[in-house]
Amino acid sequence: MARLRPFVPSLSIETQTWSDGTYARLVGAGLEGVVHYQETYDRARYAEVHQAGWKRDYDRRLNSTELAGAAGVRRLGVGALLGLAADWRSEVLAVAAHAAFLVRAFWRTEVSVSLPRIKPSAAGYQPLVPVPDPEYVQAMAALRLYEPEAGIVLSTREPAVLRDGLVRIAVTQLSAGSSTEPGGYSRPGEATEQFSISDERSPAEVAAMLVAAGYEPVWKDAFPLYDAANQ
Repeated sequence: MARLRPFVPSLSIETQTWSDGTYARLVGAGLEGVVHYQETYDRARYAEVHQAGWKRDYDRRLNSTELAGAAGVRRLGVGALLGLAADWRSEVLAVAAHAAFLVRAFWRTEVSVSLPRIKPSAAGYQPLVPVPDPEYVQAMAALRLYEPEAGIVLSTREPAVLRDGLVRIAVTQLSAGSSTEPGGYSRPGEATEQFSISDERSPAEVAAMLVAAGYEPVWKDAFPLYDAANQ
């Protein structure tokens, strides 16, 4: 973090759970954002799919975003992997409730949510309950209505036509030019993708789509950390 901070306008990580002391050290080195995916808020299903390591502890995982906020992280992201548990509607409600709690508890912090749909893996894993496009759009619209100030993130897992439409009703942040294979940005083609990508457009092409739709693409955070002690 300390080495990257002079060159990168804003640093965020998607990570496992850490102690609050670790988050505080990272914030001191320049960290601004943390994303924790609960993946499923169903305790029984969570235990089935998390069988080792710190992630096996449901409560530790659930409370980790709160620890990050208390340590001074100013952008917090949460989400569930739709299709992992049988009742995906309950997952959407849980994500909404989690985001609303974070908005109230850390009112100076930006909160974002994400609802990625699980895709078949290279090992042949299939979603427990596929979520069709109409229901997915309904879930995104419900999140926007329930928590109007929260950011909504949409990944390249979703097809281009769906992403283009969701920009107009709910989504505030899009990834582009993504790779899901380990080492895929520096050595593409050497490993198997963790999951398939549906929108393969470049960042420039996604930006052009946003401009054509009447939006202004923003490439970096306009509000970097401000160290008042040094002024």
